[in-house]
Amino acid sequence: MQEHCQYKQRCSTFFMDLVSQLCFGDDMTPPEEAIIRRLMGYITCKSKVAERLQKLKGAAAVPDVQKTKKMFDEAIDATPVVRSFLLQLLLKSE
Repeated sequence: MQEHCQYKQRCSTFFMDLVSQLCFGDDMTPPEEAIIRRLMGYITCKSKVAERLQKLKGAAAVPDVQKTKKMFDEAIDATPVVRSFLLQLLLKSE
């Protein structure tokens, strides 16, 4: 289990580095609208793990605005750190 957590952390770090360099690097034009929408989708997603925890706890359903993204469920950690990082990049670019 610890190896899996370390793997997810490395994937998250790689994803954040990749996005910052390829989409928001120095001397780059702002990303296209489609890329911005995709990144916003990652910010507003919820993971299947969080969904399962809610069911186990008997919590109310999450609003339909949030979407499940397979990428976060399998590799990228959908923690507030990753979401906050993406949001900060988007806010700086606009």
